[in-house]
Amino acid sequence: MTILQPEFARIPYHLERHKTAITLAADAPIQANRSDDRYIYSLYHPGVGEFLDFHHVMDGHQYGQFDETQLSSFSMLANDYVELTYNKVPLGKCQAVGHSR
Repeated sequence: MTILQPEFARIPYHLERHKTAITLAADAPIQANRSDDRYIYSLYHPGVGEFLDFHHVMDGHQYGQFDETQLSSFSMLANDYVELTYNKVPLGKCQAVGHSR
């Protein structure tokens, strides 16, 4: 996983199947902290990693994603309790700071 933020190391990851959805398991514990109008990512020591749930939205409701061919978005809860949703986009559409791909 690459977080497009200056000097942020690449993070190994793998997929895990859970009862509620397929999860992207980042092998390092990452967190997102609000800074003005964006989020700054950092590593922290407690824990073994971060589990980010893949989901899909149907009729305004969010459901877990179980089909590996449909893994197009996942969410992360930031430290201010805002849910950050990441959608699969072409590489050229990724932003330089505060977004992941």
